[in-house]
Amino acid sequence: MEVGALYVWVVYANNALTKYHGRECLYLGEDVIHSEIHGVTIINHRIMMVGDGTESLLDKTCLKYLQKK
Repeated sequence: MEVGALYVWVVYANNALTKYHGRECLYLGEDVIHSEIHGVTIINHRIMMVGDGTESLLDKTCLKYLQKK
């Protein structure tokens, strides 16, 4: 994934994400959470939807649905 690049959602078989199919988003980069209490690091990915400007956090399982434009 490249920060600042445009991606298109390509979702066919995932009912929860099908509503995004064909929509564009801008990849904003990793959003890392360090939990000192649990000793865990969680890496999420931040995107911004083109058109309405809403930002979302994705986990790595959603990245396979993003195709570089």
